[in-house]
Amino acid sequence: MPIFRPVVAIFMLAMLFVSTAAAGAAQEATADATPGGPSEGYPVAIHEGSCDQPTTEPAWELGDAVAFGVEQEPDVIGSAITQTIAATSSDLDFSLDSANDTDYVIAVHASAEDQDTIVACGQVAGIRSDGRLVVSLAAVGESEVTGVAIFDEDSGGLLGLGEGQTQVTVYIVVPSDGDEATPSA
Repeated sequence: MPIFRPVVAIFMLAMLFVSTAAAGAAQEATADATPGGPSEGYPVAIHEGSCDQPTTEPAWELGDAVAFGVEQEPDVIGSAITQTIAATSSDLDFSLDSANDTDYVIAVHASAEDQDTIVACGQVAGIRSDGRLVVSLAAVGESEVTGVAIFDEDSGGLLGLGEGQTQVTVYIVVPSDGDEATPSA
């Protein structure tokens, strides 16, 4: 069933973009809350707690999700770009089994200067399939930033991770309104 994993991942991504779920978080955020938007990056971290009440200090920092094409000329597909995609990936000393004992969330922060404002968030929970968990990141408050986090425990040894390690890849989606720095054809 090697084709099953990519089909599930594609299905989960499609469901994320079709859904209109919103996080009922107490924090206020807007897409304009970031000084440089996706070109400067959105800090991404895993926090204990819930999206309504994450801990102040992150348990793990994943780095900044930066827009594709910022460093080089992008290979644009299609006639119009309607969304900016930013991404980050990290290998962590984290096991998905630890999420059974402690509640964790993936939080996308507004900017390095505004770590207190969370623009997208998702609970680390769901169905693990072949060592992989896909988590939907919903917009928080007035934000339009959404995304998906993919946790991969590398049960096949393909990623070169050690036992108890997980690769976390986060994709952030920012609807383009003409004001954001978006790669163009």
